[in-house]
Amino acid sequence: MNKIPLFLLILGGLNTGCIGLVEIDIIASVCGGSDTIAARFIYCILSACAIWSISFLFYDEGGGTRINITKIRRRRW
Repeated sequence: MNKIPLFLLILGGLNTGCIGLVEIDIIASVCGGSDTIAARFIYCILSACAIWSISFLFYDEGGGTRINITKIRRRRW
């Protein structure tokens, strides 16, 4: 399930890169402008994928399981 938001986030990043490098907004070009309902919907979906992908920061690198943050907070250095 995490691969779909990650894939859409990559597409959104590539679109942003095209805007920055060559001033072409691919989503706006496909949807007929950046102020259309379809383009705004796609931008909202990409934003939701970015928010979902924040949870990837809390995964263990080796096993793919979530890190228990409460155990980390209890540890005293």
